[in-house]
Amino acid sequence: MSPTTLKEAREYCYGKWAGWPKGQSYQEGYCIEEVFPGGRGEIHHQCGRKAKSPLNPFCHVHDPRHKVEQASKAANARALDEAVVARGRELLRRLGVLGYVPLHLTRYEHVQSVTISFQEVDRLLKELGK
Repeated sequence: MSPTTLKEAREYCYGKWAGWPKGQSYQEGYCIEEVFPGGRGEIHHQCGRKAKSPLNPFCHVHDPRHKVEQASKAANARALDEAVVARGRELLRRLGVLGYVPLHLTRYEHVQSVTISFQEVDRLLKELGK
């Protein structure tokens, strides 16, 4: 398991295995994350990117705070998508439409779709008195 603090990193041996029992010691100034290369026969090693600062020993890619921010942005985007879908369903219900074609099906050739703004639907509903 990768070290999580600078103190742990200084005591950790990167790439340690039966064929190389000592492994590689920590390199000062670099990210403390242990990375696994994609090629065959290569062993895991310390990340080669520079650390952000002595107080934050992670690079911009492996920084746990960055991962939390990215997850938060993704959750906000999903919530916004769900809100738009819910608004669209409500407008369709008010129009008396029984069903709709999900967005992922609109890429098939046999499905016909029309794009209409929510403002336009609201205007139509007012004209219909619904």
